[in-house]
Amino acid sequence: MFSTGKTETYSQDIKILLKMYGERDPEKCISEAYNFRRENEKSGETQKSYESYWESIDKKSITKIQTIYHRDLTYFDYPTHPLPRA
Repeated sequence: MFSTGKTETYSQDIKILLKMYGERDPEKCISEAYNFRRENEKSGETQKSYESYWESIDKKSITKIQTIYHRDLTYFDYPTHPLPRA
């Protein structure tokens, strides 16, 4: 059995996957899994870390990444730029 999902729709996708693999109560399973999150995941630090990372990348490198991964970005409908630039 194989399935794919997107980070953006994770909360819906994980429920479908859990049902596909025989979990009778996906909501309870997800609720129990939250007890095992790392501190940065609980506090929103993961998003801040992502933003900080991309702020440090120069435009030329971002353009290279966009070129190399164009097909993936298009296929998975990801944004064309990692962060809005001021």
